[in-house]
Amino acid sequence: TSIVSEGTSLPQGNRPAVNPRRFLSQEALMAGSIAKQAELVARQIFDLRQSRTDILTGEAESMPPDGNAYKVVMDEIDLQERALTELFAGSLQTEYFVRTYTVVPDVDDIDKMVIARISEKLGPVDADNLAGEPILLSLQNKTPEVRLQLPERDVKRLETKFTEGLVYNVPGKAELTIEFRNEIIRSMEADVVQYGSQDVLTRKMFDNMKQPIKVFFYPELGAIRQIIQ
Repeated sequence: TSIVSEGTSLPQGNRPAVNPRRFLSQEALMAGSIAKQAELVARQIFDLRQSRTDILTGEAESMPPDGNAYKVVMDEIDLQERALTELFAGSLQTEYFVRTYTVVPDVDDIDKMVIARISEKLGPVDADNLAGEPILLSLQNKTPEVRLQLPERDVKRLETKFTEGLVYNVPGKAELTIEFRNEIIRSMEADVVQYGSQDVLTRKMFDNMKQPIKVFFYPELGAIRQIIQ
């Protein structure tokens, strides 16, 4: 289990490269029972191993003429043996994917909230599905609390300012921790709007048409990303 940042590329998955049935002999394909087919496939595997041994010891009736041909022949033997052996031992398929969970905090800290669960058989499941082990999220406010005692006149002036301008959020800082199986798998600083404050861009900032101002926001935060003039 891992947490990846936005834009991080996932590793490639692992899937069987070939269909083992393409290597079955005609006799194995026409076998009347699974037991008989298994017997014939096992014989093919032993024949492949014997062919490899004969080439390695130089006892093969037809040896590869050069190094490149030797590599091609040995790679093909390895491929067929691996594919046919998987008919008995099975194969492992690995898939990597991204699952997104949305958490909307309030002004209080979050202590080990179950945001999802992971089951070894079912993969990611919902937080209330007890078939999986919980993924826990904690969020602790790290923004110092500032309380201002303003005169009534200043309070009214501030209220007027917010009604006449472009209001934006100033996110606060929080410590985000994600745990799984009693281990912290990710600890990082996060921007949280609920722990921050608000400010305003006054209308007169946008009155200069000769040098217009462009403001870009983070849509998920309502915070300013960049101001260009």
